[in-house]
Amino acid sequence: MFASLFWFGIMVSNRSKELDAQLAMGLVLSPPKHVQLLQRAGTVTGVMLFVNMWLLFLPIPQSSFLQQLTGLSYSSMIRYHRWQGHATMVVASVHGLCYYAYWLRTRQFAQLVMDFGVQARINNAAGTIAFICGLVLWVSSMAWCRRRFFEIFYRLHIFCFLGFVLFTAMHYSGSWVYMAPGLLLWGVDLVYRSTALAGAVSTPVQVDLRAGGNLAQIQLPASRRMEGCPLERIYLCVPAISRWQWHPFSVLAQSAQSGTLAVNIKRYGAFTTQLMDKLVACGLDKDNSAQDSSSKSDVDVRNPAIGLDRSAPLAMRVYCPAEEVEPTWQREDAIVLVVGGVGSAAAFQVTSRLLFDRRAGPSDPHNLPSKVLFLWSSRDRDEFCTLDPRLALASVDVAGWLELRLHCTGPESASVQTPDLEYVDSPRSKTYDQAQGSSQDLTKDVSDTTGADRAAPGLGMAPRGSNPFGWNVIRAVQPGGAGKLYWIGVHVLVFFGAFCGAGLASMLVAERQVCKDAKLCTNEEYNSLYWKAGFMSMLFMGIVGLGLPYLFLALPLQVYRYYKDVLSSSSEEVTRSCDQSAPSACRVVKDMLVVPATDVAVPIRPGRIDIVEALSAFAARGDERAQIGVYSAGPTPMNLAVQSAVAKLNSSHTATFACHIIASEL
Repeated sequence: MFASLFWFGIMVSNRSKELDAQLAMGLVLSPPKHVQLLQRAGTVTGVMLFVNMWLLFLPIPQSSFLQQLTGLSYSSMIRYHRWQGHATMVVASVHGLCYYAYWLRTRQFAQLVMDFGVQARINNAAGTIAFICGLVLWVSSMAWCRRRFFEIFYRLHIFCFLGFVLFTAMHYSGSWVYMAPGLLLWGVDLVYRSTALAGAVSTPVQVDLRAGGNLAQIQLPASRRMEGCPLERIYLCVPAISRWQWHPFSVLAQSAQSGTLAVNIKRYGAFTTQLMDKLVACGLDKDNSAQDSSSKSDVDVRNPAIGLDRSAPLAMRVYCPAEEVEPTWQREDAIVLVVGGVGSAAAFQVTSRLLFDRRAGPSDPHNLPSKVLFLWSSRDRDEFCTLDPRLALASVDVAGWLELRLHCTGPESASVQTPDLEYVDSPRSKTYDQAQGSSQDLTKDVSDTTGADRAAPGLGMAPRGSNPFGWNVIRAVQPGGAGKLYWIGVHVLVFFGAFCGAGLASMLVAERQVCKDAKLCTNEEYNSLYWKAGFMSMLFMGIVGLGLPYLFLALPLQVYRYYKDVLSSSSEEVTRSCDQSAPSACRVVKDMLVVPATDVAVPIRPGRIDIVEALSAFAARGDERAQIGVYSAGPTPMNLAVQSAVAKLNSSHTATFACHIIASEL
């Protein structure tokens, strides 16, 4: 930014000196000096936009080698994208307003502002449209608009992004060169997503509803191809809610033996509220009871308290992003996780990886922190039910590497929990009776009620309304790629395809030059070929750059997986069941968080966390010169309090504290 401002000042200053020299020679300037400086400022800021647009699109892929290269996560990259977006729109605004002022001063505004590349090679009308799209993007991306009207922001971001890119290429045909690097990396990410998404419709093999339908834990069938690849998050799309919305959820557990992924969902925003309503409706909608009990269901629902048995389809599409950068906590001696409310989702990504690496044994090359302190504060004690049961079990492990502290800042009176809804997927399913403290077999009740045992959702079935393109067979969640060679091949074909697409579009440039040299076209026709070349460059780059890797890599891999997983009767992917080896979901009993079928109970303490006291006590129990990473995941006031506590302790403590914000309000 400072380099751009310096260059802007130099260019405008040089032009000012040139005009002063002309005035000193007695020349009459037309238009006046200050008007010509407006034009020069507009031209210089237009050139500055090239670098800004090049940097703007580099961080947008969800999975990119730039994340491994820079050590930044996707959320951090998006933060830089937002900052760069502000800088880009400031420069674009100066560029547009300078030219508008210049045209008004020279009385050419009405003539030039809507000129669609006829009177000049620069398509001013396309530039105006691109500027309007950019302004809408800018305003809708502001925090006050994005948080209150996310649906509007989401749709406008897609629509205006396409308008901004295409009309910018039409405004100045050479601009595609500067936008291409980031857009091609985004194209690689799109090919990776298509590998995992096409035809990949899943239904939960088990859903556990609790806390009055405000919390849910679902298990999804996952391909065993992801064995040994710890997942931190997945993206869910529920076509019954929206076919275009994808929302991230932290992976609670991943079982290679049963081939399942477990995620927690809390009723929080508009999307999760609709999703929870549909999960509750699966168990409470009486219309579902009229369905034919002999037909195969997508989800089986059981409420052991009142004896209801319902069946309803709930199709989901799942995308697993590629592996991200190595976590920073592997370089630290000990870590502290300070969590607030739903910020636990980001913290669970850390704990899930911690548990995975510890299970790998001492031969694991990663450096693991010797001590971990998990501090979780929440207004609603029911949120503690989303805690990974394995984490509660690890807190009482003899190794003593984990300390778990739960604080409830809401009402002190513990609420009596309502009966939980349990989705039953096989005759061997069991549910934990909180009141009796024992497990009970549900097979007999289900058989008596329905007349036939309910089966798990079979792979190869097609839930209603799950996919607009017809590939709606139920499949296990698939990984995005197929190894390093596939990763290299996608990059090569995307960039090679984009090069071929740009070559096809460059034929228009040759045609334009031939027409000009042979005087076979008018100036208006010649100028129109200029903006058409920019538009065709973006269009052909997108079509060939995405089509080539999809045709030769993504599609064959999808067909192979489809044959192995669905069509082949001998495939191990045909059957799925819920993960019976995993401990049952945690339950809140008065002021304790208990793990069913075990003796483990974690006390829930009232009041807020004293962050300074907790960090000081934690550091005192370890090496006095240890490197302690403090990871904060919560609302802005909590993150600021953690930063202040770390700054205070670093000035008075021998141990070194490093603060990391891993989750905050968007």
